[in-house]
Amino acid sequence: NKLSLRYNNGSQIKAVSSGEDSGRSEALSLLILDEAAFIDKIEPIWAAASQTLSTGGQCIALSTPNGIGNWFHKTWVGAEDGSNDWNFIKLHWNLHPERDNEWRTEQDRLLGPSLAAQECDCDFLTSGQNVIDGVILEEYRQTHVQNPLEKRGIDSCFWVWQPANYTKDYILCADVSRGDGSDYSAFHVMDIETMEQVAEYKGRVSTRDYGNLLVNMATEYNNALLVIENNNIGWATIQQVIDREYENLFYMSKDLQVVDVHKQINNKINRTEKQLIPGFTITSKTRPLVVSKLEEFFREKAVIVHSQRLIDELFVFIY
Repeated sequence: NKLSLRYNNGSQIKAVSSGEDSGRSEALSLLILDEAAFIDKIEPIWAAASQTLSTGGQCIALSTPNGIGNWFHKTWVGAEDGSNDWNFIKLHWNLHPERDNEWRTEQDRLLGPSLAAQECDCDFLTSGQNVIDGVILEEYRQTHVQNPLEKRGIDSCFWVWQPANYTKDYILCADVSRGDGSDYSAFHVMDIETMEQVAEYKGRVSTRDYGNLLVNMATEYNNALLVIENNNIGWATIQQVIDREYENLFYMSKDLQVVDVHKQINNKINRTEKQLIPGFTITSKTRPLVVSKLEEFFREKAVIVHSQRLIDELFVFIY
């Protein structure tokens, strides 16, 4: 949609809906991005529109906060620390002469704490629809995030905080990317007893090489229970793990009624009867359960996470 108003001197005001082509082929003296934190795919929009301002135009980005990690938040942080050319202005609710603490308390009741913080407080941490509360993530960043003891691999993508302890049991959970270089594969190694992250990988690798990497790392960590998401591409990695005859691969039943992680590998008759398949299936049924359990573990501080990479990802993990 587009609305425009043209003046007698030839200048023109345009209002257009946000889209990846918004602002292209324009000569702008002033660009206003309204509710910038809520614009979908704003990065390519800004990449295109900013070029139209390179001859001296200016931009005003207006928005209430919408969590951490999006373009608006990154731009705001850059303005605060002076690493970009933006100026920042914060308009807190208490600047309004007719609003007091009673009014603010009423907003909590009407909107709920999260939306009220978003609309009133100019607070990035408590705004947005993050799965995990930003305040909790910031606490993790301050108390648990550590530099790894070791970074392995050609690309230094495998980070280790604790070497394998052969008196402990571990679980290794893996997500498989497409393998074409456009996405990341990732896995985490957790100490089952303490629920502490001991190692992590995030990198671009082929599905075959990823399968070999998973077997090597799971074997190193005391033959860890190896849980691999069996999406379409995941099967290629799982097949490599099976070909390597890794003995502690996670299986589940097709109907999601049975999870047998003890004697499912060698007992082929039992496995056939229960129609067990290798890997873990993310579906519309299991995904809400997984996301809910993730939020619960962080909210109750039941898990210890050391990775700055993971915390950064969770800051932008939204409903």
